[in-house]
Amino acid sequence: MDRSKLKDFLRDPGVTLRWGRGETTGYSAVELRQGMLRWYRWSHELGERLDEVRQSREAYEAEGPARNAPPRVLAALKEALRAEKS
Repeated sequence: MDRSKLKDFLRDPGVTLRWGRGETTGYSAVELRQGMLRWYRWSHELGERLDEVRQSREAYEAEGPARNAPPRVLAALKEALRAEKS
């Protein structure tokens, strides 16, 4: 167990938003933690993240999302970014 990673997570659990189209093998997600976004697909079969892309808040605001996501996810992410700023 990496105690420093656990301490970081407990200090800032962040926000994780997940979506899918009914697949049983995994889902897509974006995590917001300390002003950084992590976009990925989760594989239940492998138990790990796939196709991970990291994006800064600044890059997100300038370029938009690094991955396609449903409007409800983008709205929730916008709200989470706003809450993190305050």
